[in-house]
Amino acid sequence: MNNDIDFHNIESRFKSLLELKSGNDSKAIIQAIIDNDLPGKLKYYQSEKLKIDTYEKFDKYRKELIDFFNEVYEVITAPGVKKLCDWFEMLDISIKIDNTKLENIKRILIQDYNDLGRQVQSILENIILLEPGDSLFKRIKAYIRTNIAKRILVFESSRSSLEKELPGFIKELDFMLLGISKIKELYYNNVQDFYTTNINLKDNTDFKPNYDQEAEYYYSIITKIVENKDWLSTDQTKIRLSDIAQKTSEIINDIKESIKSLKKLEAHNKTDNNLKLIYTKYERQLEFKTGDNIYDRIESDLKDIWIPLIDNYISINSYFQNYNLQKLNKLEGLKKHWEQLPCKGDLEIYCLNVSIRAGTY
Repeated sequence: MNNDIDFHNIESRFKSLLELKSGNDSKAIIQAIIDNDLPGKLKYYQSEKLKIDTYEKFDKYRKELIDFFNEVYEVITAPGVKKLCDWFEMLDISIKIDNTKLENIKRILIQDYNDLGRQVQSILENIILLEPGDSLFKRIKAYIRTNIAKRILVFESSRSSLEKELPGFIKELDFMLLGISKIKELYYNNVQDFYTTNINLKDNTDFKPNYDQEAEYYYSIITKIVENKDWLSTDQTKIRLSDIAQKTSEIINDIKESIKSLKKLEAHNKTDNNLKLIYTKYERQLEFKTGDNIYDRIESDLKDIWIPLIDNYISINSYFQNYNLQKLNKLEGLKKHWEQLPCKGDLEIYCLNVSIRAGTY
């Protein structure tokens, strides 16, 4: 970098900055100034100026001041580029993107800002979606960041190669994040949000959740489902950035349809303790494999296991209830023969219990 102060160049660039300040990008520029702490850096250089008492300090200050003005110029003429490149570097701490590649990406984005600036600002508005926070889907968000990092990793570092690949990548990244931004469930932080009937009011200060009580009965299974579905492939041969929003939407839909399918079990409506025990056992042994279509699994269980099991139980239970009623009727028909016996009280209690279990009392 040339370390001589070119005042003519500075004046020319300063005029272009003044024009930008009043243009349509003023909001993005102000945000970029804040993100890069330019006011704080300016105060630093103002204070450093007062410490100059030797030529060496003056020369060092002069070079730093030139670098600072270049930074100011880049931040204002291409707001957000530095922040975006910093984000690229921190996408996945296990993936190291070399500095030469990042610097070339930065230079190209500044150079082509007129063509790519809108996408850069759109990306910066939506990257907050991929911060884990207290979301139910921390792993999906992490896997998306890893996919982005892996995509950058395969780029060649040379500027000529990046000039060909980068514009398409930026547009694809913007398209993906816009798609992700429409999936409101990625903001959920509680399994119950999936069946809160007034979830659209959650941002209200006086919000009180209204749960679908039928779905609430299956809370434990729904928790298993959500934990299982918090996954996304990072195999670059199987997934593209442009596919991620669709695949994430499919994951969310599988969860929602699975909840509807669980309610078909109607375990929440059962009063028979034995049926409740059967459901509890089913709930405890239920496991899912990564990548499973949960809705299909539950529908299969419903058809092949649950409904036949309940039907068989009802048939068997009905048989024994009728069998006990036959014994009861016979016993009561002989009452005159045992009502004088010492065990009369025990036999009456037995008859009462059988009647209650049979539902005839």
